[in-house]
Amino acid sequence: MSKTEIINEEPNIPETVPQSEEDKFFGKTTEINNTIPEGLEVEVIDDVEVVNDTPEEDRVAKKSEDNTPDVDDETVDKEISDYSKRAGDRIAKIKYEYHENAELKKLLPENQKKQ
Repeated sequence: MSKTEIINEEPNIPETVPQSEEDKFFGKTTEINNTIPEGLEVEVIDDVEVVNDTPEEDRVAKKSEDNTPDVDDETVDKEISDYSKRAGDRIAKIKYEYHENAELKKLLPENQKKQ
């Protein structure tokens, strides 16, 4: 049986480009060369034709533009306050009905016991 020695050390890799302590901390290991070779030519083509190959029966009509008139802030505020008042009245009514039903449920078992 042979003994195996375990070494917990960082490998000693020679650096090709000297790194600052910050680069070492953040793990920057390579330098990226962003220069474009001199012999490389790039041609930009703007002629693009879009072809819709969806069958005619599956196509959806285009949405029409929104032609709703602009509404001023006063109208919106008035409408919101109207909704707020109506909502508050509705909530108050529902609360009242709920408490009335709760009271009836409390009284109902007492009346049944007396009979």
